[in-house]
Amino acid sequence: MGRNFVQTNEADGNRVIVFQRGDDGALTELASVATGGNGDGVPHLTSQGSVVLTQDGTRLLVANAGSGDVSVLAITDEPSLVQVVPTGAAPKSLAENAGLVYVLNTGAPSLAGFRLTNEGLEPLEGSLRELAPDADPAQVGFTPDGSALVVTERGTNSLAVFSVGKDGLLGDSAETPSAGPTPYGFAFAANGALVVTEAFGAQKGKAAASSYWLTGTAARPVSRSVGNGPVPLRDRRGRRPHLRVVGGERTALADRIVGRHPRDCRRPRSELKRQRALRRTGRVRAIRA
Repeated sequence: MGRNFVQTNEADGNRVIVFQRGDDGALTELASVATGGNGDGVPHLTSQGSVVLTQDGTRLLVANAGSGDVSVLAITDEPSLVQVVPTGAAPKSLAENAGLVYVLNTGAPSLAGFRLTNEGLEPLEGSLRELAPDADPAQVGFTPDGSALVVTERGTNSLAVFSVGKDGLLGDSAETPSAGPTPYGFAFAANGALVVTEAFGAQKGKAAASSYWLTGTAARPVSRSVGNGPVPLRDRRGRRPHLRVVGGERTALADRIVGRHPRDCRRPRSELKRQRALRRTGRVRAIRA
């Protein structure tokens, strides 16, 4: 069992609703905690990552878009408000890694850094980093190892990746054009690939996702704008284009989005010989990446 946290984004007093999650996935409301700040009142907060549980699971960080601050809640049997800290105009996304916190402000697009201590958030001197005025940023997030910070920019249709120094300050950044329009929310897959959703300017039926490999601050597309919708069992030539069939078992579709690291694609000669032997015995009907 675990707990889920949702913010209400109410303009006259933001709240966090705490749900207990059962083994069967059912949610039971446990508590409602005032954040001490205000939302912007929009039914759908136009961002991703406005509520973040810290890595150690002891505190919850909540962006209050209407009042320009971030709330820190202590996660105990009865969650409680610990602190409210000003961050900038319209904060809508935040990220935390090993006590280092960056807040994405969207009113005047910028990133503001903080250190999370036992007492709460403390501003990180020299951390403020302005983004392009037309960036319209959607989400901020750390890479799994904390060495870089990623921002999706809907206005410029790009991904901005900043290096993170040992002092927590952001270094040089690199911008990569998004494979599809309106890059929005993102997450890192278990193998380290960055998977980014694309909103296509909020057009109905046009959503997609792309994946990238990060090397330092450089992002290289792996799969470009894979559409979100029904996938045909066969392509126009009657083939099964995105299925890999090995030993009679099918691994489908997700491989196309997440891909594999180039190092993993260099198959050793012994592996190639094994696959040829399997084909001869009929245990492998087809192999198609």
